[in-house]
Amino acid sequence: MLHNPINKTSEGFSLLEMVVAAAILSAISAWAIPSYFKIIRQGEVDRYAQFIEAGFYNLRTELGTTRTSCQLNFGQAQSWVKPNDLLEFRQDNGVLAKTDRLSCCNSQIEKIKVTDECHDGPLIGSLLSGSASSSSTGGEQGSLRFIRVEGSQESKRVYVAVSRPNYELTPPGTSARTEPITFMVRSLDSEKDNTLRTRCVEISGSGHLLSGTWDGDLKTGQCMTLGENP
Repeated sequence: MLHNPINKTSEGFSLLEMVVAAAILSAISAWAIPSYFKIIRQGEVDRYAQFIEAGFYNLRTELGTTRTSCQLNFGQAQSWVKPNDLLEFRQDNGVLAKTDRLSCCNSQIEKIKVTDECHDGPLIGSLLSGSASSSSTGGEQGSLRFIRVEGSQESKRVYVAVSRPNYELTPPGTSARTEPITFMVRSLDSEKDNTLRTRCVEISGSGHLLSGTWDGDLKTGQCMTLGENP
């Protein structure tokens, strides 16, 4: 009787094949993981810049509707700070603070004969109860703010700066000053990764909003705009 031999093939990978596969995976990980986190960090910066642009677009609309003028009092310029030290009133503990950074007034407030002519932005909504300011944006009693999205995850991951310590906005969100005011946003990780881009939002004296990428250092750079929000 003849027996056909059965060829048994070995299963699995050789040591050399596993070493090569591990080397390939390590190379891919070394490239992909940093790129992934860079995308996340840059996205946080980009979204917060969009929050600023949307916030000032909304503020400009509010000023035009209620015929309100506002003085922007930041007290510091050309230095990186946390968002709640510059643009956000809501602090980490949940309370409002430094609301006089946005001091607003109009003829309607003068008519009700309040003690002071102008009031902090978050308070003005209650003084203008029944106006468009109290209903159009869904804020706290129609309060006026730099941005509406406060205390977001993005705000915990960025630094912000402003080009001027003070500025004035008049109805409908324009300014008597011809020079613009610019807000810059950068990632907390930008010092470790200089490829992360700093974004900017510029408000011209005519009230136009321009967004783009900040080119250069904080004090002498400029906002390279990507487009205009009319």
